[in-house]
Amino acid sequence: MLGSVSAMKPEKIKNEIGIPESIDTHVLGWKIQRIGWLIFTLLLVAAGMGLFGNGPVSYRTEIIQNDTLRYQKFIRYQTEANLSFVVNSEQTNRLKLQLSYLKNFDLQQISPEPKSTKISGGFVVYDFDISGPAQIDFVLTPNTYGNVGGSAQVENKSFLISQFIYP
Repeated sequence: MLGSVSAMKPEKIKNEIGIPESIDTHVLGWKIQRIGWLIFTLLLVAAGMGLFGNGPVSYRTEIIQNDTLRYQKFIRYQTEANLSFVVNSEQTNRLKLQLSYLKNFDLQQISPEPKSTKISGGFVVYDFDISGPAQIDFVLTPNTYGNVGGSAQVENKSFLISQFIYP
């Protein structure tokens, strides 16, 4: 009858050469090797899901009263990342991003272009010439690494942003 692989013990063979076999060391090595395989498999699955960059685990979506913020939770140092706002209000024309958050990034592009930008109360205030539902996209490149957080405001609705930037 066949037994399970873990229950099987290697057969000790008496050799005539006189070299110690050290079977217990081999069994320990096999166990460590299987643990290594498991860890490697888990890392591969995590990478495929987006833990280290693009993937379904990497993206966060926050919805507050029909307004949406979508961003990547995990990004890489000096690689472009998007902050995307979908605003469904009829008179949306102002968006604020926390200055301490923006200091961790180089701003590459804003679409649509804001008609004016100013700093007020610890926020960078962007005024847009839009009316009705719209999508506002920010393309940012991180200039630091580690945990980065901040907030954004759209018409008195506050969105929290929390990201991890890999080196």
